[in-house]
Amino acid sequence: MLKNLSEHYLTTDDAAKRLGVSERTVMRWVRVGLLRAFRLGSVTRIATDDFEKFIFQNTRQQENETDGQSFN
Repeated sequence: MLKNLSEHYLTTDDAAKRLGVSERTVMRWVRVGLLRAFRLGSVTRIATDDFEKFIFQNTRQQENETDGQSFN
């Protein structure tokens, strides 16, 4: 059962490592509502679907902000 749980949910530490940011940054995104999460005991968990959605939304936002800009 716990193995199944770890396949569908990430800890904030796991999410931070995957994104290359600190766990504190991930917790700030959760606190301000940019990244959905929930508490399970003393651990904050992020559903992998919500994590992937967060990446997609922020990647798209970054692409839109750089449209038409030259980086030469």
